[in-house]
Amino acid sequence: MDDDRPVISEREVIIRLLELYRDLPGLWDPNHELYSNREARQVAYESLLEYYRKFDKEASVADLKKKLENMRAAYRREKKKVEKSLADDSRSTIHVPMLWYYQLFSFLDNDSDPLIMKSEHCSDSDNKSDEPERKKPKTPSRFATNQLIKKEMALAETTPTYHVNLTSPEPSGGESSADAFGKSISSQLKELPKLQRCLAEKLIGEVMFYAKMDQLNMDTVIYLNDGDS
Repeated sequence: MDDDRPVISEREVIIRLLELYRDLPGLWDPNHELYSNREARQVAYESLLEYYRKFDKEASVADLKKKLENMRAAYRREKKKVEKSLADDSRSTIHVPMLWYYQLFSFLDNDSDPLIMKSEHCSDSDNKSDEPERKKPKTPSRFATNQLIKKEMALAETTPTYHVNLTSPEPSGGESSADAFGKSISSQLKELPKLQRCLAEKLIGEVMFYAKMDQLNMDTVIYLNDGDS
């Protein structure tokens, strides 16, 4: 019954949406074989929308593209600030991204797109004209494209349908945004050298302490001391 389905917050919807988006590289990776195939991209968006409509029945492909475009642009701006602070030797502080979904877009770090995402309408038109000649005879039929996209979306098929409560800060059931973020941090910590991992865990612990004491604000930053000071 519909009333038995768990209620999740908008944040949980976005987290799952970005996970599915990540699994459709033809929408964001210029090196992917389907990136220059406008029909394939359309099918991918339709498949993504099919899942998203479990939460927003009124959403259109255009709405979904706009949401992803805005989030990608915000991520790129934050990433640029981080890189600028790291490159500036005269600065003793590193810019800390304030976007809650910043880590969820980390898969974009490997793409070769140097620009903040343009309008999807322009992008799709450009992709069609810029498509290499060698790919034209290999353009798959809509059926073949659908099969490929559906294969990439296989995991989404096992995801239950939920109701959305946009006013609820956290879901009443299932994995919370804190759980998802925790898994992301855990995965990154495992890739660090032992010393850096210990230091990172120490800093994370201190940040959590101040957060529990309600001492963090929008101006909170991390200061790095020079090794010889």
